[in-house]
Amino acid sequence: IYPPFFSAAAREPFSPEFLGVYYSRLYPFEWMHEWLSYGSPDASVSVFSRREWSFTVQTEMGEEIYLRYQSFGSALELRDAVVKRRPIKIDIGGAYNHPPKDRKAYTAAAFRPTERELVFDIDLTDYDDVRTCCSEANICHKCWILMACAIEVIDACLKEDFGFKQLHWFYSGRRGVHCWVVDDVARELTDEARGAIVQYFLLDFASEKSQKGTGNKLPIPLHPMLKRSYDILEPYFIEHVLSESGLLGLLANKKSWLGLLNNLPRPANKVAADLMEKWNKHERSPVEKWTDLTSALDSLLEKRGGRSSKTPKHNNMSFSERQEIESWKFATVFRHTYPRLDAGVSKARNHLLKAPFCVHPKTGRVCVPIAPDKVREFDPFAVPTVGELVRELDMTTKGGDEGIADWERTSLKKCFQAFKEGFLTPLKRECAKKKGCC
Repeated sequence: IYPPFFSAAAREPFSPEFLGVYYSRLYPFEWMHEWLSYGSPDASVSVFSRREWSFTVQTEMGEEIYLRYQSFGSALELRDAVVKRRPIKIDIGGAYNHPPKDRKAYTAAAFRPTERELVFDIDLTDYDDVRTCCSEANICHKCWILMACAIEVIDACLKEDFGFKQLHWFYSGRRGVHCWVVDDVARELTDEARGAIVQYFLLDFASEKSQKGTGNKLPIPLHPMLKRSYDILEPYFIEHVLSESGLLGLLANKKSWLGLLNNLPRPANKVAADLMEKWNKHERSPVEKWTDLTSALDSLLEKRGGRSSKTPKHNNMSFSERQEIESWKFATVFRHTYPRLDAGVSKARNHLLKAPFCVHPKTGRVCVPIAPDKVREFDPFAVPTVGELVRELDMTTKGGDEGIADWERTSLKKCFQAFKEGFLTPLKRECAKKKGCC
């Protein structure tokens, strides 16, 4: 028998009482155990038992206590600890050579992480210089599109360039997304190898440069990964960055497009002057302006001796200047839409990351899965809060079917099913194959 929570208080998105209900009735402890055990049935040697869990617990006085190096031998042990402590935040770290709870029995040199999923953390606060709709922890549908950009680019790269197959994306519960790559080879990567993968992604186009035409250079021809990323990102850029209703409206009004034209490389001054005259005389949509601009730059390159790959200095334009013009459109799109990673999270095996399906204390929203092939449809504001889930449970428990799991009675049903069918079941099948079980 569970106490009713369908009251005015339950309309709040988050409370310790709601956490107690959520973690005792809805959190998928068994599934998390199956995932993080990777097919090992023996609790004494299981990766799960050597996994670090971290709890952030809030006292009655509002103080936060940070409890690292927790470890558990089973799903039941983990469940009992979470239900008892009601942590407002749950993080997962690496798997060590000894259970983290026993770390004090070993020297620092004898206690070390041995494996950890390759993880990525992307946060909208890192895009504050290119989003005018929101700042800091605030988000809206306009700037959330940047997370869709990041997921599409990184997901394609991890699968096509590195050959990873087992990866899953999660909403952080507030303003970002997380990726977990769980392939054996990914979990066994050293910190140095993880750093090399992160470096493969990094581009430094986070801000405009004060000097005209600087900071826009990219190696031409583009690396295949960057070319693929550009093909993914340019449609987003045109639809969501250039237009009046988009992030910046870069080509939506005179002030904006003058700023963009003034950022062209110096050898393209004539292009800027011609387009200023054209756009002042004729009404052009943001999409048409972008086509005008990129076509004019292409024409300039053709007139001045062709593309930059092998052409020597010709007609007062150096190789470097041609390369700067050719790379300008790529750099402009990347500066406004390319993924911005928290490199530290990915590089170190002992780094923590928020546990999937936990509740974010600031929003009350659950960290639910995101399907990469449906990323454009994902709405962070439609993700249920723990308060809403408690109300759903209270309403459906009264006279509900006894044989139905609690999560099936809530709006988490589709999320849980997607995780089980799209991630957990294939992972278990892969683990079984490697052990010769099927």
